[in-house]
Amino acid sequence: STLIDPWLMYPVIMAMKGPAYPLTWHRWGRTLGVMIKLKDEISGEVDARGRISKGLTANERERQQRAEVVAGDILRRAGCASESIFTTPPRGTHPSGTVRIGPMLSTNLETQVSGLYVCDASVFPEALCRPTVLTIIALAKRLAAHLLTRSAPPATALSSLT
Repeated sequence: STLIDPWLMYPVIMAMKGPAYPLTWHRWGRTLGVMIKLKDEISGEVDARGRISKGLTANERERQQRAEVVAGDILRRAGCASESIFTTPPRGTHPSGTVRIGPMLSTNLETQVSGLYVCDASVFPEALCRPTVLTIIALAKRLAAHLLTRSAPPATALSSLT
């Protein structure tokens, strides 16, 4: 399967489920995975010590549970025994929306600090629920064009600091 953890990560992830789960490592080669990917809500926080907290909201937990039922049905129809089906702990992929365009950035990706720009998945106004690389490339090209047309090119601005 292409949707399971790599061989050496499998027991680590299974240990997060409980002490008996790493013992299924011998079945890794016969494991069929179904990825559940949900669009998350804008929530979470970074505290004063820099610790990140991003749990699932009640709505996200409900959607996750419904998706697990659908994934279980798919696996049973593929021939899996119900007692062999398990769900790994949730993991975040493609984090985004932490420094959003609009509330925190101009449409040119500039922060309130003049000349400081952000150009990655954190600028998305909401989670995309799909791979982010093409959108990031497009934003980077747009930002590069903007920076090249500014009255003081970045190299000139930086040389004045030395």
